[in-house]
Amino acid sequence: MPELPEVETMRRGLEKIVGLRIHSVSFPAAKRLRSLLFKPSPQRLKTRLLSLVITGIRRIGKRIVIDFNSDESLVIEPRMTGLLLLANSPSPEHNRVEICFDDSSIHPLIYWDRRGLGTVQLLSVHTMSILFNSNRIGPDALLITAEDLQCRLGRSRRPVKVALLDQRGLSGIGNIYASEILFRAQIHPRAPCNRLLPQAWGRLHESIQSVLREAIQLKGSTLSDATYRTPQNRSGGFQFHHRVYGKQGTSCFVCGNPIERFVQAQRATFACPTCQNMRFLRKL
Repeated sequence: MPELPEVETMRRGLEKIVGLRIHSVSFPAAKRLRSLLFKPSPQRLKTRLLSLVITGIRRIGKRIVIDFNSDESLVIEPRMTGLLLLANSPSPEHNRVEICFDDSSIHPLIYWDRRGLGTVQLLSVHTMSILFNSNRIGPDALLITAEDLQCRLGRSRRPVKVALLDQRGLSGIGNIYASEILFRAQIHPRAPCNRLLPQAWGRLHESIQSVLREAIQLKGSTLSDATYRTPQNRSGGFQFHHRVYGKQGTSCFVCGNPIERFVQAQRATFACPTCQNMRFLRKL
């Protein structure tokens, strides 16, 4: 968390700063809190960002990329608790980076991170081509085709939920949306990828698209800790449409049987064992 829908919501919310020139850069919490990974150092980052003009806002998987009128881009990975805001933050003491613009009518861009797990890197075009090439990060989950999805994951012996979390296969899906996607596709999270029938891949692809697009439309999921906020410091709305995530012991939305929770690859998985049975598997 944040996952693709939350980061895409951030990207869309930041589009208003395209065309603005950077007036100042500060690091308010640099000496008080756990340090983020900054590359280069904050002082060098400040020097290199001053007076640059923002030419675009992109997303690579779960990362925001801010492009400038130079050969470098600012790549921010929020990880567990990072936010990009164009509004007052939930707690100013956790503001990690503040970027002000020549247009003082625009609220400063704030990178906020309570736990300090995120990364902020100024990378050249060449470095980005190395770090984010197709061998290191898979196609975007919103853009991948059903055929490519099966081609990239279908030979793996891993459980399908574990495979969906691997950003080398496809990028953007995390723990919340993997559980929701598999529920709507009626595929059990423990089903081995290499045993899924062809129709299962079609169902999975359709579910990926529908869940992610619905979540983006509702501006992501704000869980009970209320950490995730939109760039305007508002809650998302997709949490009210979760059907299995965090609902262990409650009745399934479809069949009424209890939702189960179990652990896969050190992450909590939620599923309905009745709706998500093994009927889409090849027999051994």
